[in-house]
Amino acid sequence: MRVKVRAFAQYAETMGREQMADLPAKATAGDLLHVLAGTFPALANLLFTPSGELADTAIVMRNRRNIESEKGLSTELADGDEVAIFPPVAGG
Repeated sequence: MRVKVRAFAQYAETMGREQMADLPAKATAGDLLHVLAGTFPALANLLFTPSGELADTAIVMRNRRNIESEKGLSTELADGDEVAIFPPVAGG
């Protein structure tokens, strides 16, 4: 399956603003992030805690829905999905 990845802020600085990822069927958001971290090693420290959990400084959206509201890193992806990665944003 093929998934489009859009990155923002420090994630875009590390991997570029947009990537296409080829993944096996039934791949998860965690699988995708590990593939990206393998391709762009500096991403690993931005995306994951030392214990392998998604870092608090990373928001991952699948088709405009936060994966944390689904199954987190276990959220299954489908062909044609769009995944966005960005830091938390605050404003006032």
